[in-house]
Amino acid sequence: MKQIPPLNSLKIFFWTSQCSSFSQAASDNHLTKGAISLQIKQLEDWLGVKLFIRSRDGVELTRHGVELKKTCEIVFSLLEDQVQTLKKNTKAVTKINIGCSGSLLRHLFLQNQKRISAEFPEYQLVYNTTTTIDSLFNNTTDVYLSRGIPALTEGLKEVMLFRDEIGLVASRNYLERHAQGITVCHALSRESAWDEWCRTSCQMQMLPVVDELRFESLSLALDAARFGLGVVVAPWFLAEPEIRQGNLFAPFGFVECGTGTRLYHRDDVSDAILQFIDKFQSTVTGLKKAPHNDLNVLR
Repeated sequence: MKQIPPLNSLKIFFWTSQCSSFSQAASDNHLTKGAISLQIKQLEDWLGVKLFIRSRDGVELTRHGVELKKTCEIVFSLLEDQVQTLKKNTKAVTKINIGCSGSLLRHLFLQNQKRISAEFPEYQLVYNTTTTIDSLFNNTTDVYLSRGIPALTEGLKEVMLFRDEIGLVASRNYLERHAQGITVCHALSRESAWDEWCRTSCQMQMLPVVDELRFESLSLALDAARFGLGVVVAPWFLAEPEIRQGNLFAPFGFVECGTGTRLYHRDDVSDAILQFIDKFQSTVTGLKKAPHNDLNVLR
């Protein structure tokens, strides 16, 4: 096995990355601030990089810290899921192979892992982020989730899980500081998002654009907005974690658009898979609804 840092240090780093200070992380986990600081220092020394920037206002993740947090989020969630599966191994479970992008895995499944595990104890969910919709025909996946609209082949069915609600998001006070002109961060995977938001929100005339940046993925564009490099148009279900943590804000709220997340399956799937699809659709339909009446969250 390749060398990795001590698991306890990674666990304490992940706790701390979700807080704004070492003191809060210590209090939440019944440790001393000194114990938290020591573990973080040992981890930084082991890796040879800084994970946090310390200031009078608390701590903030560095670029390396952000990437490590994302990895820990995936690994610990998958570990928790596997442990729960092993604990339930005396019960009959149905294995469901799910194909989806890494972004959907993180923001739909991992972000809601506790709720999904609680509501689907009779299913073992196995995720594959490297497959395509064609995998439905070679039995490597049972269902395939996509935010795009792939060309449907005969023998497949489509289920709409939820429609996107998109909004302009930026770091705190970005629009005030750039009243004379903003930078728009585009994701190459969906460069039309800005134009679509302008049409549906009627806000374009209020926001003069002076520059544009393009990123390989929407996750990177959101990171750029969080670091104050510009604004980005993103669906609520992807921006929600950063908004609830106060890292990003959506001053104009969110509006429904024509895109969404869909589930695809073969016509001849088993009754057990059809029952899973019906229950899963019911679970996630309202899960990713933007809080239109809670402006304190959006601003």
